Amino acid sequence: MSTVLLFAILGAGTGAAYALVSMGIVLVYRGSGVLNFAGGAMGMVGTFAYWQLHDRNGVPLVLAMIAGLALSGLTGYLAYLLTRPLANASQLIRVVLTLALLVVLQGLAGLHWRADANYAAEAFLPQHSVKLAGFGVGIDRFIVIGAAFLLTGIVWAVYKFTRFGLATTAVSENADALATVGWSPNLVASVNWVLGAMLSCFSGILLAPTLGVSIGLATSLLLPAIAAAVIANLSSFPLTLAGGLLIGILQAELQRYVHLGGLGSGIGQIVPFVVIMLVVVARGRGLPLRSFLQERLPRVTSGDIPWRRSAVYLTVGVVVLLILPTDWVQSLTAFITAAVALLSVVVVTGLGGQISLAQWALAGLGAVGAAQLISHGVPTLLAIVLGALAVLPMGAIIGAAALRARGMSLAIATLAFNVCIVTLLPSYLRATGGFGLVGGVNLFGFSLDATLNPRRYAIFTLVVFGLLCLGILNLRRGRAGRRLLAVRANERAATALGISVRGAKLAAFCFGSVVAGLGGILTMMMFPFAQLSQFDSFTSIQLVSNSVLGGVGFVLGPLVGALGQPGGPMTKIFNYIPGSSHTPVTLVFGVLTLLIVTLAPDGFMPLQYKLRRRIVRLIRQSLRQPARAPRFADPAEFLASHREIDGVESRDDSVAARQPVELAITDATVVFGVVTAVETVSFTLRSGTILGIIGPNGAGKTTLIDAITGFVPLRGGSMRLDGREIAQASPKQRARLGLARSFQSLELFEDMTVLENLLAASDRRDWWAWLRDVVHPGSRKLTRTATLAVQELGLTDSLLKLPGELSYGTRRLVAIARAVASGPKILLLDEPAAGLDEQQRVELAAVVRRLAHEWNLAVLLIEHDVALVSSLSDEMLALDFGQTVAFGSPEDVRQHPGVVAAYLGGSVDAEPAGV
Repeated sequence: MSTVLLFAILGAGTGAAYALVSMGIVLVYRGSGVLNFAGGAMGMVGTFAYWQLHDRNGVPLVLAMIAGLALSGLTGYLAYLLTRPLANASQLIRVVLTLALLVVLQGLAGLHWRADANYAAEAFLPQHSVKLAGFGVGIDRFIVIGAAFLLTGIVWAVYKFTRFGLATTAVSENADALATVGWSPNLVASVNWVLGAMLSCFSGILLAPTLGVSIGLATSLLLPAIAAAVIANLSSFPLTLAGGLLIGILQAELQRYVHLGGLGSGIGQIVPFVVIMLVVVARGRGLPLRSFLQERLPRVTSGDIPWRRSAVYLTVGVVVLLILPTDWVQSLTAFITAAVALLSVVVVTGLGGQISLAQWALAGLGAVGAAQLISHGVPTLLAIVLGALAVLPMGAIIGAAALRARGMSLAIATLAFNVCIVTLLPSYLRATGGFGLVGGVNLFGFSLDATLNPRRYAIFTLVVFGLLCLGILNLRRGRAGRRLLAVRANERAATALGISVRGAKLAAFCFGSVVAGLGGILTMMMFPFAQLSQFDSFTSIQLVSNSVLGGVGFVLGPLVGALGQPGGPMTKIFNYIPGSSHTPVTLVFGVLTLLIVTLAPDGFMPLQYKLRRRIVRLIRQSLRQPARAPRFADPAEFLASHREIDGVESRDDSVAARQPVELAITDATVVFGVVTAVETVSFTLRSGTILGIIGPNGAGKTTLIDAITGFVPLRGGSMRLDGREIAQASPKQRARLGLARSFQSLELFEDMTVLENLLAASDRRDWWAWLRDVVHPGSRKLTRTATLAVQELGLTDSLLKLPGELSYGTRRLVAIARAVASGPKILLLDEPAAGLDEQQRVELAAVVRRLAHEWNLAVLLIEHDVALVSSLSDEMLALDFGQTVAFGSPEDVRQHPGVVAAYLGGSVDAEPAGV
């Protein structure tokens, strides 16, 4: 028991330092909404300055400490200036920005101090010990813990009781509102960045006598500090302190009492990883709320394959590998293998929209698996395949976390996994004694040994990269790719179409893990003996940061990011500079990443595509050549070529042959906390009829649709579809039973054309597409129902356009067409006429009538235009504060006193023009 207490105190000392770094992260997040992954690096800069001044140059302690804190504060302020223009950028861009800043700061430090050195620092706290349970414990530990408690109390009081603290809380929630009361949001945010960096520096100075001063300190403190911040929900300072102490204590006890195969000190990284995963999963939810803000992620490829250009690229690559000197071939091989691993980012983040910082760690796991198999006598080619597949379960585990986490939470969880794995790999090698001779691949009688035949192996990796690019582009064009892009763009809308969000996320991570594992295996096989030293924390963070350089949504993007791979061509070029090292490469690519995410967040590839098209257009104009005509000049011709005449599913064989359907809602009640949003609402909706629902804002109309489609649970009542209770069915299950809806906020898939939006709605939901589309994505043809929807709503001319290129009224028509294209039995329309002009309203009214009376759909229509609703509806329901005010024929509801007083202002005779 006394030993447990001793290690608890020792761990609490380290945990107190974690808490100080973590408080800096919380300060920045509260002040600007940015999760600062570079917080430890900012503290590292000031710590090195303090050490250089005090230990090397003899500057008095206090002055050296002030100088170090000031330098870190300046670094924090400069970082704020860098992030300020990206306040409204996607979370992916903000994550990458702070990771790139970490890389840049470590690169700058590497220009002056050795990256692999740990410099001893003089102790400045009292070093005598006190007896505790028979053991001597340094008094400096108690001082560090006391300082953490004192600073936590001061920070808590300042941010709890002062106007500046209240302003900090306000600035990240609504900076414009803060500005109206006389505060400068920029000043408040910048002060928090400065204070956060200074806290991190103070923590580094306190730890310097114990842990030393090193460039790696920035990454070693990162994971525990973020774990403590996650425990505090990035808001509470007392919980941040408690979280830091808890993690430090658990690490000390785990390292003292648990020995897993000799993993040594690396086992301590398991603690923050487990803490982060548990908290993130516990606080997450399966689907985002209606209030969840969808972010615009970087652009994604169309998936079209330029066969001629691809053949030229591949031929040039092979020729270059055949004529260059061997050392350059080996350098290019390292570059290609890193690009293979980074292709996994294209799958997971580019197509799937999931922020994953774990791909390089998965690459390391693939290398370990293949090396283990080869060392046990498995043939090399088979070991490569099995090693890549062996990573799939780990990808599924991360994907399982993504089912309840998204955005920043998922980034934190995957970074925790990354740091944990790459920290444990060296310990694992030491524990197992490493691996034996790897050997080369033999393919069709040709030796592809990287040592004996480096050119063949390089060409082999290039072919693998090309095949993976082909598979990913096929995936993008197929049904599976449309599912991924739908989930990436809007999880709620995808679910409303019957797309499995869980299946899409798991598939993205599983595909990505196999690709990453293959990249790691190819990297490992460059050496005669398996080496895993390249799978370290810093290289992992650096490559993740570099992955956005080319564009995470483009298959050639990884070629840009992989240029910064250690041992790659950029390293080779810098080696020709006298006195240079790998550090300049790190620094250059960190700076490039900062520039790209700031100036061109979509990445370099779409930038050069745009530039190339502009150059071609200028050349054609100078030569007076006509612009290249589109494949289909007539939209009607295009629609005919993309229509499935015979139908794809039985539900779409004939719109007139739909079976009658009945949806019976009885005493439906929805409660949010203490607020009853919908209270005992009842009605029956049948095929061929239109039920109109009216009510003021906040009456519960959209909440009722959310309840019917499964996005909010019923607290009471029943919901029966053709006699079958569906109240417990998921939104996806209800969609597949024939319930379709439009959204008040449209929620279109912005990265897909109108045609692809409709295809995503009408595609079959078979699991076979996840495998088949990689090889053969099939043709893109609309079902008969989708084609008729396009024609009825006049969208033929818009099929090849992105939603963002359309007017608001046309976008709303696309949302209706997408709902109809899914082939529903029941159609729920949430304010479909909002934003339409008078002519479009007339056309919409005619379409809604035909959907009900000719297509035999059951239609539920929500609209603020009471005259429009009453002219269309067979029955009407009026709601107010979630309760039924009137129900019956349109005339009876319009004449109801409560409806007249609340909604019509005493007038019930107005008719919409032309209806």
